[in-house]
Amino acid sequence: MKKTKAILGLPIISISTAENVGKVNNLIVNGADGTVDYILVETGDKAINSLVISTRDIIGVGEYATTIDNEGVMIDISSVPDAIDLLQKNVQIKNTSILTKNGNLIGKSGDFFVDEDFNIAALEFIEEGNSDEVKLILRKDVITFGKNLIVVEEDIEDRILDSEDELFSDEKSSFFIDPMKKAL
Repeated sequence: MKKTKAILGLPIISISTAENVGKVNNLIVNGADGTVDYILVETGDKAINSLVISTRDIIGVGEYATTIDNEGVMIDISSVPDAIDLLQKNVQIKNTSILTKNGNLIGKSGDFFVDEDFNIAALEFIEEGNSDEVKLILRKDVITFGKNLIVVEEDIEDRILDSEDELFSDEKSSFFIDPMKKAL
C-alpha cells in the first residue's frame, strides 16, 4: 500500500525498452467505485496531448518508478471517454471536507492510500480544530467520494485509526491483501 504522494512524480518506465517514457502527473479518481482508474502522464513534450494509462496496465509501483509493458498503453485522453468523464466529475480526495451521514462536519482529508490494485484503502483524517494530529479512515467507512465532500458513516469515531501502523495490522485491515506479500 502506498500514499499517493509516493506515486506522484515517479518516472514511468517501459519494460520493453527500459526507457523513461514520462512521469506520473496526477491520479484520476473514480469516486463511485473508490478507485484510481487512470494515471495522467507528463511526457515533457508540449506538442503531445494529455496521455493517460489505465491502472490495469500498470505492472508495478516501486520506490524508484512506475512500470508498464510498453508505450502502447499510454493513450491520448481524448480517445478515452471514461477518463474524460472522471476528469469532468473532478472528484477530489485531498483537502476535502468530511461530513457524517447525519450532516456533521468532522474534519478534512489529507493524503490517501491505494492498494496494489489502485483501490482506495484509507484516507488521512484531520479532525476539525485539530490540524496537528492525523488519523486514518478506512475505505469501508466511506459512503461517498464527492466533488466537494466525502460522506462517512455516522458512528465513525469508534473506527478511526490513530496511526499508519494500525492500517497494516491484521485485525484492522483484514479486507486488504497482506501488504508484505505484494508490495506496491
